[in-house]
Amino acid sequence: VCSSDLSVSMDEINFLIWCYMKENGFPHAAYVFETESFAESTNISYSHIPPNSLITLLQKSLLYLRLEKSI
Repeated sequence: VCSSDLSVSMDEINFLIWCYMKENGFPHAAYVFETESFAESTNISYSHIPPNSLITLLQKSLLYLRLEKSI
């Protein structure tokens, strides 16, 4: 999902949130979110996103922040 410059675009974040909602039993919330954010309309392929990618990204980000703080 992330580009080579280690940044995450708003489209990518929206797509991960939409995937999270779909994967975790929030079909109505996912529908409403997609309708407003157009997450499914991005050029990101759902088949290239591993399950629970949003949670994994958040966990790694928190770990990075904790490591950064300890330096």
